[in-house]
Amino acid sequence: MNKKFNIFRLISSNHDWIYFGGLCLLAFSLSVSPFALSVSQFTIAGNWLVEQKFKQKFSLLKSQPALLLFLSVFLIHVIGMFYSTNWGYGLHDLKIKLPLLGIPIVIATSEKLSPQKIKIILLFYILGVFAGTLISYGAYLGFFGFEYVDVREISFIISHIRFALYIVLAVAILLFSFSQLENIKLKVAAVTLILWLHFFLIVLQAYTGVILIIAVDVVFVIHYLTTKTQRTLGFIISIVFLLSVGSFIFYNINEIVKILAVKDEMPANRKAQTKYGNSYTFYDPEPITENGYHIYWYVSREELDTAWTKRSDLPLFYKQGNKQDVFYTLIRYLSSKGLKKDSEGLQQLSDNDIKNIENGIANYLYVEFNPVKKRTLQILWEINNYFKGGNPTNHSVSQRIEYAKAGYTIFKNNFWFGVGTGDVLDAFADYYAKSNTRLSKEKQFRTHNQYLTFYLTFGIFIGTYILFAFFYPIFLKRKEIGLIVAIFLLIVFLSMLSEDTLETQAGVTFFSYFYSLFLFGRKKKNKINYLNERVL
Repeated sequence: MNKKFNIFRLISSNHDWIYFGGLCLLAFSLSVSPFALSVSQFTIAGNWLVEQKFKQKFSLLKSQPALLLFLSVFLIHVIGMFYSTNWGYGLHDLKIKLPLLGIPIVIATSEKLSPQKIKIILLFYILGVFAGTLISYGAYLGFFGFEYVDVREISFIISHIRFALYIVLAVAILLFSFSQLENIKLKVAAVTLILWLHFFLIVLQAYTGVILIIAVDVVFVIHYLTTKTQRTLGFIISIVFLLSVGSFIFYNINEIVKILAVKDEMPANRKAQTKYGNSYTFYDPEPITENGYHIYWYVSREELDTAWTKRSDLPLFYKQGNKQDVFYTLIRYLSSKGLKKDSEGLQQLSDNDIKNIENGIANYLYVEFNPVKKRTLQILWEINNYFKGGNPTNHSVSQRIEYAKAGYTIFKNNFWFGVGTGDVLDAFADYYAKSNTRLSKEKQFRTHNQYLTFYLTFGIFIGTYILFAFFYPIFLKRKEIGLIVAIFLLIVFLSMLSEDTLETQAGVTFFSYFYSLFLFGRKKKNKINYLNERVL
């Protein structure tokens, strides 16, 4: 009995430290363990309940209008249940979004965190991101017996898109806190880690993350030049730097656009024959090109069937993972080199070309370009392919165009009040069943745009109110917002353009945790430069 009392007394006298430890565990586990992420949330919530002091906490709750506005988003999702028919999915959605309610309440009504504790929390977050990259890179190298078709699958703990966001925030924290480090060993470690995270993000080929990290790098360079050098000189150098970065990006995109430009024409005589006297086939309904050459022109199936068996043991119509048949990869690869799809064209391929095709590589430039340039080529090809009538299935960008069309149609048909919290999934299933989409059944997903999701779920007025509830607290707290906070907000709100960021545990916890920590959890007038250096 006495022992139980002592344990209770130990807990009751250390609520602040249990709370702080739970926040550190949450920050670390975001990147490495969904289980530990849940444990950390139960820890801080349980500690908050055991601590009691509910009258004081309720008073704190009422005194923060920015907090109440943010919490109303969860209440709206509850109200949206009452005009839904699918309560099973609705309750699941509410469970996913619980961090929008629990985390801000706990953080806003608990002890405000000192600058030193904020630093430690951010350190745990960075260590978690670093550990996550090591695990994923181990998968990339083939450790753990891990096999992947798409390199982005190496982020197997959480979605590669969300992990990329975590990495970008970690880089931003390291960059803007660098000047605070006094120990040379710590500075070397920080630079090494920054370079490693850049390298890993390129390996991961998470295009959204690459764009965001470039933006963060540019902001950091401009900030450094304008604050650490003479102001006018810094401004001039910043302009030159921006023009250089913009010119480099424009040059590479323009080069890829030229690669994709159509280079062949339909022959006047469609009775053309191969070197061996076989007829070519020209498929008019399929105007898809590869590096500017039509994939379905100058095709001799007969010769490809025979010639391929002499070069490879893989069947020509063997499906490569969740991708495409070898045949489709082969004709794309031949087209990328400007070769006809016949025996003669296949004979011109090297042994390395054959291995590339066997590995599902559809364009010879994919192995010649760096990962970012390669992904840019793939994205522009997907868009080009889609608007020529190509099948968007298994192409992430063109799939998102289809998802956006689906979401916008559902919103238009439910303009005033939306479909309700529980009926979102059913609304998409109904749309795909009635539309003429070319998406395969297993790829018929939701809209992948958080803003559009709010509007189709709740209608024009409530959808707009939710955005107001997210952005107005930022305006109210603008005097406390610095560079790191602003960059975090930029990262999450930009990510919502191409992702349902708040529809998964990892996404909603990341958003709610740092939003609450930065806006409601810190002591006012914090003196941490990289958190409070004014930008608003």
